[in-house]
Amino acid sequence: MFSPYHQFSNCRKLENIVNTLNTQGEISREVFIAFNRYHFALVHKLKCAKSQVDNLDSLLSTTSSQEIISDSS
Repeated sequence: MFSPYHQFSNCRKLENIVNTLNTQGEISREVFIAFNRYHFALVHKLKCAKSQVDNLDSLLSTTSSQEIISDSS
């Protein structure tokens, strides 16, 4: 299961490795562009949102409409 917590220090290490590989010509331009397309914070927020939507979908599919209405207060 996706854990919404991560360490930004690991993100910095990954960024440094990818930048070094790019400088050395070890990765293609397409890979480098794809890597830099989204900031890690955005990816983290999207994964958190998907996790919450999945949890909500699971809850709604296992809970009757009557329970949802009566517990909504």
